[in-house]
Amino acid sequence: MTTREFNRRLFLHRTAATAGVGAAALITRPPDVSGGVRPPGIVDVDVRPEARRDPTELTIAEAATLIRHRQLTAVRLVRSHLERITTFDPVYLAFNQVLADAALRAARKADRQR
Repeated sequence: MTTREFNRRLFLHRTAATAGVGAAALITRPPDVSGGVRPPGIVDVDVRPEARRDPTELTIAEAATLIRHRQLTAVRLVRSHLERITTFDPVYLAFNQVLADAALRAARKADRQR
């Protein structure tokens, strides 16, 4: 594959990997919560109404805001995405492998660490 060649599956794979790492970093508790001061660069954002109704519509920043304020759990976010994958993947065939059990274990761990 040349460096300029790009396809839907490669795009989705890279996007999902990036989103997963970014979400995990935002979900975990900052090390200095005892002082009540958030590390620089972590800000709350306004969450769109449609995103509040459907967690799969959340941006990473919106998800992080809701998780920090305990209005959303990592498990609920992951389950919502897994349901969406189950619903639409037969049409789009975007995933070669879905590691649902591992994703749910990681989400439970993230929720426990909060």
